[in-house]
Amino acid sequence: MKTRETDRHKTPGSRQAVRFLILGAVSLVSFSPIVIAVANMRLLGDDYILAAYASAIGPVSSVVTWSTFYASPLFSTYMFMHGWWFTVAPEWLQYAPSFLITAGLAALSGWTVMRVVSGVRWPWFVSIAVAVSFLPMWVLAMGNLGGEYDAVTLLAQINWVSSTYRGLLAYTYFFIVLALVFRLRILRRFNRSLPILLGVVFSFVALNPLPDLLAYGTTSLALATLLALDRSHFADGTSTRAFIYLAIGQAIGIVLLFLSPGSRGRRQWLDFPPPGDPVGAYVQQLMVFMREAANPSLAVVLIGVASLTLIVSGLPNNQMDQYRPQLRVLVLGFALLAVLLVLTGSTNVLLAPGAVWHRWGLQVVVYLLVVLCGVWIGSEIHRRARVPSVVAVSIASVTVLIGLLPSLTVNSLLSDRATNWNERSSALLYIWDREMFPDCWAVLSQSGGTTQPKEFVPVNPCRNLIP
Repeated sequence: MKTRETDRHKTPGSRQAVRFLILGAVSLVSFSPIVIAVANMRLLGDDYILAAYASAIGPVSSVVTWSTFYASPLFSTYMFMHGWWFTVAPEWLQYAPSFLITAGLAALSGWTVMRVVSGVRWPWFVSIAVAVSFLPMWVLAMGNLGGEYDAVTLLAQINWVSSTYRGLLAYTYFFIVLALVFRLRILRRFNRSLPILLGVVFSFVALNPLPDLLAYGTTSLALATLLALDRSHFADGTSTRAFIYLAIGQAIGIVLLFLSPGSRGRRQWLDFPPPGDPVGAYVQQLMVFMREAANPSLAVVLIGVASLTLIVSGLPNNQMDQYRPQLRVLVLGFALLAVLLVLTGSTNVLLAPGAVWHRWGLQVVVYLLVVLCGVWIGSEIHRRARVPSVVAVSIASVTVLIGLLPSLTVNSLLSDRATNWNERSSALLYIWDREMFPDCWAVLSQSGGTTQPKEFVPVNPCRNLIP
């Protein structure tokens, strides 16, 4: 028994340790241009609104004021706390918190699924190498291999706080699903109330009621069905019931969002005319969403994650074979979610202009799906053949190094923008700059705010802050 316990915690040999450290070092080199670029991030898009209101009336009062236009108090608090930080932090630190959250979730999601599926405790250097390796792969998934459009999309994920709610929604759902599929201990004590609560909180991550929420709710019910059908591995039905309760919580959250003052106010202030050809507009958006989901660099990410899985599979006492049923459920669930998000996300064009940020939640879900598929493929290769660790490390190192291309592009864009920002407008493609928010800029640049704002008009933000 002691021998078995000793084997379970046996660490990799020195050669394997060196290979993990090499992979982590290459990943850091690939991701470092974006880390350096954090100092060059400046206010962008609606973040001018967040900073102006937080500066004039404080973050709490800002959340209360905007509750008549934004449905979710949870994400509103997240935004205006960042708005407060924008006003008190030096320029080079303004976007550090949002950057750490976004990049941290990208790394943590990959690390978590690899750690849970392997079923063993890792040494510290393995954990660091695995987590850091997912950063350049996330950069590739968002920024592609080149082109300003994709680079700006990646840039917006780390330099535009108010646009990140769809991505945060995807990560939140991912971690909830992992917890329910792998049945964390806390679920055994609160196997009904906790999933319902998680469902409500999840819906509240969305800034306003979105068609995307229907896709997530349908996926929860589909996952419950998949688990119920696989009686050989999920015989007690605990996970099945958990996903049913999760879907109930999601439905409650959606209803609360619809009934909130923010939803009523949004319908009052925003009245977009429907497209002249609804069917044609929807089909066009379908094509756009499918194109975004088929990012060519995802093939590189898939190879990178599969290679990383092969390296982890060589760790002592690896238990990936034991968790193949759970991994299969996750792959099927997120594949379905990606398809549903294409279908539901395309309906945004029937309610409002087809904005590019409507697709960013889909891109995060596809990234997570590719991570799951990479782990699945890597574990299958390990079962059927023995790939030398040095080969797997070499392939993984090459794939993460490719992430240097979009990293350098984003670094260059942010460097140029920081140079121009103090002198003139520095808009980026489809992202507005200060010319769209002149009153907000007046509040920030001239300290023109007031602690007693006049009538709030959300479609003309910050005018009520001018004395």
